[in-house]
Amino acid sequence: MGKQTVEEASQWLMIGPDSIFDSEDKEKRVLCKLPHPKNGFVSLFLFQETKMFEVIKFEDKFRSWLVEDSVQSDGSLHLLTTFDPIFLIIPYLRKAVKEGRYMQLEDILVDSAFPSLRHLEKALSHEALLHICSSKQSADILAYKLDEEKLLAWLKRKVENTAKHLSDSNTIVKPGMSANFVHTTTQAEYLRAAHEFVSDYISNNYSVKLKDSLGIKDKENVKETAIEPPSKKQKIATDGVQSGGDYRADKSDSKPAKKVPVKRTVAQAKLDKVDKKGMKNMSSFFGSKK
Repeated sequence: MGKQTVEEASQWLMIGPDSIFDSEDKEKRVLCKLPHPKNGFVSLFLFQETKMFEVIKFEDKFRSWLVEDSVQSDGSLHLLTTFDPIFLIIPYLRKAVKEGRYMQLEDILVDSAFPSLRHLEKALSHEALLHICSSKQSADILAYKLDEEKLLAWLKRKVENTAKHLSDSNTIVKPGMSANFVHTTTQAEYLRAAHEFVSDYISNNYSVKLKDSLGIKDKENVKETAIEPPSKKQKIATDGVQSGGDYRADKSDSKPAKKVPVKRTVAQAKLDKVDKKGMKNMSSFFGSKK
């Protein structure tokens, strides 16, 4: 195996649509870092002309990839999923609305910390912006302003369409349920799951408003948590985001458990009476040679 170069060491394993990888025009593919619409953390997105994709990273500490005749030490897996750019512009529209006036799109998408935000302008159409904005046009100037009622209605449609897709595909959304377990998912469970998916891309304030608009009530899962085993959370470090933690409870104050006497079998009792002089312990056969 030849010496691994810097380019080979920095390559990624990525899964996405064939149209992205088949295109020979590299200028049509732009990979950039942008603030996540939920919390502002730095996240990776890919633009291909008017299309936008989110780069989702799955990583495992003890894993690597065999790529042709080389070994890729970075065993992470990157998935490209289609992304609606409307989610990304919502935080910037909220900032612009504080000024109480209509603004052009090129003025709204200004962030000194993320100059790559300019690529979002090509991915956003006028028709798409009208789903969440009101607009004014004068000569060749087109300005927008966030409309809270339109935004909430658009988010509600997103949840309802997602819930319908989950229902049509018979996706199991109940935590702890496997595909082999027969369970009938109700429409309320699909709606709740869809709301959680959409809430991953909006602020907590909008999530609460959306939940009330959909009529989703807080579930009472006291009985369910009593019979379901606790889920193990694993620490996963990503670009500026760390989730999960140690699922085990603090046992520093717990009292040591009392030793329960083990009942010996008849064979064990007879073995105690055997003369063991000259016999070697079983572990001695597996020790290192002197």
